[in-house]
Amino acid sequence: MTFFIESGVPMPAAQTRRKYPFRNMQVGQSFAVAKGEGKRLRMAAAHMTMRTDMRFVVRAGEMEVRCWRVE
Repeated sequence: MTFFIESGVPMPAAQTRRKYPFRNMQVGQSFAVAKGEGKRLRMAAAHMTMRTDMRFVVRAGEMEVRCWRVE
């Protein structure tokens, strides 16, 4: 296999993988996602809680799953 080394090719902008607005939330605020996305939201909220001093609670309703910032 041959590799071609090139110069002057611009690097694309970094993409963030943040899907949910955890860092933008104040205590008492919440947002909702579709019920089918609830498991992913729970995992993301738990991960954010472990990595920061913020705390989140996720509850499922009949039609949506809602996440609150509590600390």
